[in-house]
Amino acid sequence: MKCSVLSAITALAGILFLSFQVPDPNQINYDPARPLMWEDFTMPPDAAGKHAAYSHCGMSMDMSSPDNKSMVFTVVSYFRKEKSWVKAGSKTNAALLKHEQGHFDIYELHAREFRKKLAGLRMKITDLAKALPEMYNKAIADCKTEQEKYDRETNHSLNKESQKSWDAKLASRLKKSELWKEKKVTVIPVP
Repeated sequence: MKCSVLSAITALAGILFLSFQVPDPNQINYDPARPLMWEDFTMPPDAAGKHAAYSHCGMSMDMSSPDNKSMVFTVVSYFRKEKSWVKAGSKTNAALLKHEQGHFDIYELHAREFRKKLAGLRMKITDLAKALPEMYNKAIADCKTEQEKYDRETNHSLNKESQKSWDAKLASRLKKSELWKEKKVTVIPVP
């Protein structure tokens, strides 16, 4: 059994990015106490583009097995400074900054939902190794779909009423999902 667990973990290692992470000064991991600031948008803006700002957000997943019996998943939503930009004339627009924070919040909400799904898994490690990539890809795809809906419905923050509605929905969803804000989730595969 120990050999099969180790083999499955090794297979997962090929799917997931395993590392001891050194803090990256260009990455902001989601923290409700640390909202985005315009100074975080360090990429030169797309002068020809029609939008006033762009936030490059994402979600990553790392895995470790500290005892060869359980797996610890770390799911992080993040913002990349060097890939995010704002046009100079928009740096005083607080409503636009709040809109960009909404993109980051949406990634965090999907990270929390993914953590919740991971915590509820009850399967053999070999089945987990097969299911995990599809689960992760679906979480990313669902997040991207919601990002597009957010921009479409708010017209990139220009529709003030819709933006206000989205702000309230996002705040409510973040509050309701606080149980899953911890970035680490432990999964104990069934024999």
